[in-house]
Amino acid sequence: MKRLCFIVYGNVAAGKTTFAEMMKKNLPGFEYAGMDEIRLKWADKYPKMNTKEREKKCETDFLLKVIHSKNLILEHTAINAFFKVVEKRVKEFFNVYYVHIKCSPEVCEQRYFMRKAAGHRGIPLPGNNKMSFLESRISMAEKQKKIHADIVLNAEKLTPAQMWQQFLKVFRNRINNHLNEKL
Repeated sequence: MKRLCFIVYGNVAAGKTTFAEMMKKNLPGFEYAGMDEIRLKWADKYPKMNTKEREKKCETDFLLKVIHSKNLILEHTAINAFFKVVEKRVKEFFNVYYVHIKCSPEVCEQRYFMRKAAGHRGIPLPGNNKMSFLESRISMAEKQKKIHADIVLNAEKLTPAQMWQQFLKVFRNRINNHLNEKL
């Protein structure tokens, strides 16, 4: 039987990590893999390495973690060439379900700068530095529309606990059947 994988995706500062952490806490037998955590590790380890080279190392680490996981909560922001590579590899080993954490680019921008002002460490992202933050978030939101989500959780209207309850309504039976446990 294939393992289970939930790909949690959404814009920067949409609430993906908060929701993924809630999933990890409440889903026995699931591991978490987040590109941001791997990017931070490599930024700390090799601060002077150019971004493209560091991103390649992050991608390799990320794929190794994904492939060797049991059941997986995979958090990813960018819908880019690397996402397509990960998605293809994951589908070889896992039954994949897509969880879209929806939040408007404008609200994501507000959250991002509030977190930054509060001392939250920014993630070293590759990309187009000529775009404003808001322009890049609007572009990302457009790309994310191409993914067919199994569930869309609106992070502007729901608390994390309410999002979790909606998630369980959709996936409880699939998870229970797969893990032979009751949630």
